[in-house]
Amino acid sequence: MGKAADFVEAYFDKVPEETFDRTLRVNAFGPYWLTFAFLPLLEKWKEHEFGDEGRKFPPQVIMTSIMNGWTKDSNTSGRSYPYIFSKAAIGQATSALARELLPLGVRVNGIAPGLFVSGMSAPGSTDAGGQSFSFAVPTPQLFEELGGPSNAGGSRRGVASLVFFLLSNWYVNGETVLIDGGTLLVHASSY
Repeated sequence: MGKAADFVEAYFDKVPEETFDRTLRVNAFGPYWLTFAFLPLLEKWKEHEFGDEGRKFPPQVIMTSIMNGWTKDSNTSGRSYPYIFSKAAIGQATSALARELLPLGVRVNGIAPGLFVSGMSAPGSTDAGGQSFSFAVPTPQLFEELGGPSNAGGSRRGVASLVFFLLSNWYVNGETVLIDGGTLLVHASSY
């Protein structure tokens, strides 16, 4: 599962070019190159039987985007345009790579979480420059501010269940599944 998060809280015109480039390298280019680095290993897995049915294991890449890759409301991501653009790129890469890797029998799917407490959004967390991410900590107040229908952020169990669904359903390919508690139902988005 490819996951990268390099978040910069800044408006578009205040972001230094090197910061914008670094965010894209980590969040968009990193998962792309990681997918191809693991391709030989994924190819090997196709040789092994899976379960009692004697079926071959269908290798899969699961990309991690975020709901902000589809939102048109920059407030849902703390107004970090490099972050929004980089996560939108992962959504596009998921469907494009699914098509390209289809002849190899490798599935590519994605998950797009909404507000979850993570190492990046936990209370007191900061980036390398000392910038706090406290605005992104999923609280009832934040959901009220963003207009989301839920009153709490998502859980690790919810993400794990979604990943398990994608791993176990061999017929799903090229999809990015949004898991945001309905936040994008009340924000303009292209999802």
